[in-house]
Amino acid sequence: MPIRKAYVDVTGGQLHYHYIGNIHGQHPPLVFTHMTADSAHSFDLLMEELDGKWPCIAFDTPNYGESFKTTREPSIMYISEVLLEALSAINVGKFHIFGHHTGVSTAAEMCIQAPTRTVSYIPNGPNFCSMDDTQRIREKLSKPNPISTKGTQLMWAWSRIKDNYPDSMHDTPAPNAAEVMHRSCVDMLRAGPNWNWGYEAIFTYNTVEAISKVKCPIFFVCGDRDPAYRLHERAVAAYPQHASHVCPGAGTYYNETHPDELAPVLLKWVTSLSRSEQMGRVY
Repeated sequence: MPIRKAYVDVTGGQLHYHYIGNIHGQHPPLVFTHMTADSAHSFDLLMEELDGKWPCIAFDTPNYGESFKTTREPSIMYISEVLLEALSAINVGKFHIFGHHTGVSTAAEMCIQAPTRTVSYIPNGPNFCSMDDTQRIREKLSKPNPISTKGTQLMWAWSRIKDNYPDSMHDTPAPNAAEVMHRSCVDMLRAGPNWNWGYEAIFTYNTVEAISKVKCPIFFVCGDRDPAYRLHERAVAAYPQHASHVCPGAGTYYNETHPDELAPVLLKWVTSLSRSEQMGRVY
């Protein structure tokens, strides 16, 4: 079954999403939230790997992809409220929630806001550091990209994608590295000069505190070439009772460069919860 696309009306505008499988069937769907400044497209390859095995939904969060634009102050709480409203509008009750980088914080807040609906929380690349460290990261990464007739926005967007991710795509490229980087660059350009709206949201949000409030089972996943890998290790060490998984050689775009490795790992996780198997071991 091909990936389907649709819009759902929420407060503020229309939210765009991709889905595959029967999202109203017996299994609670696996919901994906993307990083800044990506879109639902970043999960297409992973969702295709899960086709016929588990239902999936991936949203374009506000200000990204084909979803509505907002001038509201950047806020993880706001993004989470919108996604929960969207899930309710499409009649999805319970769900597993997978967050990628910025999406990790969004997913954590969704778990806090809707504890009876979130079956499990799957963070990929958490911003698991102090607020002081978070502010230093913000100053380094969160900069607008003004549109110019000289095309500087095009060059800067590509430079960011190429240089900001010292992962496996550069020294040992994945077969689809060029396509993944191109897709990410296009998503950033689509987001416009304020592409960093999501960064402003995450870098004013206490992700460490939020994760401590998550009540459902947690499954930390990450590639060992991801710049956030040390933060992943820190989070895993803080929560040894929860499950974790590391993919050797995968980097920032783990879900796109290694979907054939990640899909069965996720399938094993969600299936084990459905079967009420023992939690907390390393997969």
